[in-house]
Amino acid sequence: MSEFTIREFVPQRCSEDFGKLLPAYLEIWNDRENLKYLSFTLKEFSADIVSFWFSHHQEMGGRYFVTTDVNELITGIAVVKESPVEGFEISGFAVRPGFKNRGAGKQLLQYSVDAASDGGFHALHGGVFTNNKPMLSLLIRNDFIPTVINNHACDDGRDIMFLKRYLM
Repeated sequence: MSEFTIREFVPQRCSEDFGKLLPAYLEIWNDRENLKYLSFTLKEFSADIVSFWFSHHQEMGGRYFVTTDVNELITGIAVVKESPVEGFEISGFAVRPGFKNRGAGKQLLQYSVDAASDGGFHALHGGVFTNNKPMLSLLIRNDFIPTVINNHACDDGRDIMFLKRYLM
């Protein structure tokens, strides 16, 4: 049995989800270890920007999958985007420091794969900075294959690798 519970948060419609997700998102995304894997500019994410995303995520096809521990602490967040034209994309993914390597990331990834499959998508894809070895390893261990590398995609010269998993 997993030590984490997983569910979808809908901050655009549910003020309780918004209130719980915003501080957790800012803390997890802006954590020094995570930020280098999540920001093209290495600038922290502001409450104003994230609040805007949360308030408009449904029109943009966004969904937030969240793992929590037994105390209902948010331990990980996967941000996905669904589009009938562009497909199913993992656009953000992070686990709270102190909870890494305990299964939250693997559980979030599987939940995302299941959501893509349940939504009728035949593949899902996402980009990962090439210095993010833990995430690259997780994706490759879970049948994602590299498709493209964009060199020097970030302000500091980091590359980004795009990977895809076929569900057929």
